[in-house]
Amino acid sequence: MHKAIGVSDRNPRWSLIPAVTIAGLVSAIFSGWIWFPTGRAFVLLASLSFVLALAAVMWFYDLIHTWKMLAAVVGVTLIAHLLALYGELHWPQQQHAYDEYVEVSVLGSIRPEIAFISFGVGLIVYVAFLIFTRPRCKFGWAVGIAFVCASLEAATVAAVDGTQRGAWISLFTGNPASPSLLWQPCLAFFLSIALGLKLLIPLSHVRAQDRPDRSLSSRLAGFGVLLAFWGIAGTWVFAFGVREKKRIHGLQERLKAEKSKSLAEAPPFENLPAFTPKPLDQVLLLKEINGWGPAFSNSHDYPAQNNHGEMYAPFPQRRTYSVTYGTASNELGRVTVNVTEYPNAEWAKYEVRNTPMEHEFIDHEDSVKRLTRFGNNLFQDGPMYFIWASDEKLIFLACQGVMPDVIDEFLKAYLMKYPSSL
Repeated sequence: MHKAIGVSDRNPRWSLIPAVTIAGLVSAIFSGWIWFPTGRAFVLLASLSFVLALAAVMWFYDLIHTWKMLAAVVGVTLIAHLLALYGELHWPQQQHAYDEYVEVSVLGSIRPEIAFISFGVGLIVYVAFLIFTRPRCKFGWAVGIAFVCASLEAATVAAVDGTQRGAWISLFTGNPASPSLLWQPCLAFFLSIALGLKLLIPLSHVRAQDRPDRSLSSRLAGFGVLLAFWGIAGTWVFAFGVREKKRIHGLQERLKAEKSKSLAEAPPFENLPAFTPKPLDQVLLLKEINGWGPAFSNSHDYPAQNNHGEMYAPFPQRRTYSVTYGTASNELGRVTVNVTEYPNAEWAKYEVRNTPMEHEFIDHEDSVKRLTRFGNNLFQDGPMYFIWASDEKLIFLACQGVMPDVIDEFLKAYLMKYPSSL
């Protein structure tokens, strides 16, 4: 037996609203569970979860009845969410978090990027579902309905997101790349509104089709696909989480062993000679270096630090002489030089590994590399820190907002005064 399926027969109309919205909410809960372990794959998995949950409902209501239609809405939804992620990552960032908000009448305090991204995703997804679900409507009608519903969805998401301003924990944010109980349910709710509006279009705008009635098991097939995806994705996420925990535990054990070894290699504290404070101009280069003049200098004594546990590196009593250089042509750039005098050369060489932070060469081994400059061995930590020992002194340069040629001039000057003993 065949029936013509149009607006007057097997028409779910507004009964779609709770079904589709609940599907979006359940998908949002699943997406929140997989967010932390999946990292960069979150948007892809969350988008798949969302569109398959919606498609399962559409399949049950016979609004989607072929795998081609399913593949079309899945593909378009994935592209829309990936575009949303791209837009979020490349949206101009404000200097302060509160500067991201603007006041809009009726909506209140909102983030413009949330409104624009929500509208864009909503428009693309709604047009796709309106075109690739039964009954088919013309492209013009699809765009018009999608525009209205996407505008309402964007306004709702932006307004609710704005209420989370300054909150420590935000469960209703509009960010597509983070877990939220707002994004997917709201997108699903207004999609159901769009589908309901489509079903009110006069029959002349809808292309009827003759199809046989489907069995209940066939109509439930969409939920089988959804559950299979959740099962596979959930198993993968769980296994990934277990592996990640093992990896982190192994890393922690390795770092602990390396720190214990480093602590055991510390020089003795007994019979350390006392040192006499020296004038700043005797220790530091209080002169212009390549046009950069000393703007501030001082010295400070530090007490000994020992037996504080494996997380704390030992330090003997020491004195640090410090100077900061600047230039009028680069107001944001500065070079800070610390020359720390230790009781002996053994301690100075040992503390290189604990500069600028305790256990620095262990905790951030990927950022530390050994260099040779002007015939001297030294270490570079990241783009701006340079460290070496010279007899009983440890020299540390922090170069912020400085060009490489300027850094080389400072290295040359201080290596000439304090040749490396590494």
